[in-house]
Amino acid sequence: MRGMQYESLERRLDSAFFDRADIDELLLPALGFRYSDFIAVRDAIRDQYSEVFLDLRDTTGDIAASAMHDNRELSPQESDEFRAAIVPMMFLPGARASFTAADLVRHCDVDLETIAAVLRSVSASFDDARDPVDDVMALLRGANDLERTCLLRDDDDCYLMTARQIGSDSLRYIIENALKADPRSWRKYDRVRNEVSEALAVEAVATALQTAPFATNLKYVSPKAGVDATCLNSSCADRNARAVADAAQRGDHVRLRREIDDILGAGVGQTRRLESLIKANGGLWLSKGEWLDLRHIREARSVVVALDDLGPLSVSLGDLQEAGLPGEGGLPWITSLHDLEVISRVLDRPAEFLSYLRRRTDSGVATYFRGTDELDMFMLFIGGGLYVEPDPDEVRLAHPTAPPVSRRERKAHAADSLTTRVGTFTDPLDAWMYWQDGVSDVEVPKPRFTTHPDAAVIVDFLADGRKPGWFRSGADLLSSAGTAQKGFGKALREIARRTRSDGCSHSVCQGYAGMWGYPTFFAVTVPSNGSREVERSKLAVYMNAKRNQLNSDRSLGLLLSDQRDIIGVVYMNSAPAGGSQWEAIGAAIGLAPVGHGSRPIPPSATRATRRLRGQSKSRAR
Repeated sequence: MRGMQYESLERRLDSAFFDRADIDELLLPALGFRYSDFIAVRDAIRDQYSEVFLDLRDTTGDIAASAMHDNRELSPQESDEFRAAIVPMMFLPGARASFTAADLVRHCDVDLETIAAVLRSVSASFDDARDPVDDVMALLRGANDLERTCLLRDDDDCYLMTARQIGSDSLRYIIENALKADPRSWRKYDRVRNEVSEALAVEAVATALQTAPFATNLKYVSPKAGVDATCLNSSCADRNARAVADAAQRGDHVRLRREIDDILGAGVGQTRRLESLIKANGGLWLSKGEWLDLRHIREARSVVVALDDLGPLSVSLGDLQEAGLPGEGGLPWITSLHDLEVISRVLDRPAEFLSYLRRRTDSGVATYFRGTDELDMFMLFIGGGLYVEPDPDEVRLAHPTAPPVSRRERKAHAADSLTTRVGTFTDPLDAWMYWQDGVSDVEVPKPRFTTHPDAAVIVDFLADGRKPGWFRSGADLLSSAGTAQKGFGKALREIARRTRSDGCSHSVCQGYAGMWGYPTFFAVTVPSNGSREVERSKLAVYMNAKRNQLNSDRSLGLLLSDQRDIIGVVYMNSAPAGGSQWEAIGAAIGLAPVGHGSRPIPPSATRATRRLRGQSKSRAR
């Protein structure tokens, strides 16, 4: 009984798909109206209702104001007129919410026949042969005739408004059902739909990343079933035995109204095929015989975007994995185009988007969090609550050089390994979107990701000008605990203070072994009379020795002035070289043996809302 899309985004998506001359040519024979006609009729219904309501309001108000001005009782005639207006205004909403096609003619520049065609496409008629009890029970089970139609129609073609505008969450469904009756029309529309949906999804991801797309609509060579991906490395001379990947066909497998496993399975298969080729070979053979070099990629994340809102089926990724739907490999993030657009509008930093993808797909969140709405998950993340403590023994197994597992970590993981039912957390988002859409005149600030100011300063400095490591290291910092962020900031202030005090260079190192790798962070101060280049060289040696000792897959180093200003960045994200050379260097500069020292506080400390359930799911967007 509620809308699942914000009005401004619904208009934007519907307009992108249907407000086109080539689609008008398909809609007129199939439905008898164009998209512009539909919008005009929808606005006319609103204007008709407003006119009736305001007339009733003004009638009662004028009568009451006149009597009060003259300090007298209502006359019998005024009493009758007042009663005739106040009853439908206050007690008979159906009377003012009903209309005919003829009533709308004077509110829009659309002919009566076209108006009638629009109204009949979005209305349900009464059926006396149906059992009311059966209808009520069907409604309680979720079968709602008004979910798609929004209007009721009687035998005299008189229409009654319900709670929503016509077309809310349903226009595409109505149009596509009509077009499917003619295979030729459907094929033409489907080509447009594929092009538009891909363009919108790419645009939304580009907005979230604040980065233009590197490559879209790829047509590349993929190995046949049962053939290892490495056969298509950069030195492959014979690619004729392979096949052009189905993923190149603009997401053609993603067909609305198919079985859910077909929709998700095809999309997941496409993303995984692309991921495996990039990881195995560091590039792709394009269908034209060109090699696309992608050796610079260190982390691949997959997003499957559907036009429909798939509800709990896409939100509860752990259930899909448990059912074996995605198959082997990591989970992609599955979302609707609408929710992707909302998220891209809210996020301030590209690193926040990467952090969200990590949390949603390859963390305990996918296993233990359950919900019905992706935006509830997102808002829980914004507030620092979307986290499950990783299994510390698994982390230590993946990173043997990490500090030994403590009893506290095991207890924290056991306490976190519980199913969490996520209710409604979108009230701040709803309020902001309503203000953005003009539905509410109350100005509301945009929801913002919760992070410690010390981390935000570093992340924003790195992002300004896209300094080395800005994206991945930014996500690593944002994903760390609030206490860890605060501790790193405190350590930076301390080494700067020491440098001001003694005029010497000081350094600090922190590492965060986890399921997303082993990032390490370094900082070194440059005295006011020191050489920036000398300290940079020393920092690079220190980073290389330590990251080789820890087998850290990525390291960020900051050069600081004695006032704690960041004056330089060193980033290393290649595999550690290893060997006795760096062991000797590490010993020479006095590195502590692996396993000594305490483990930094994990990101779970940000999760102040550990088991919040939220409010009941009854809101409407």
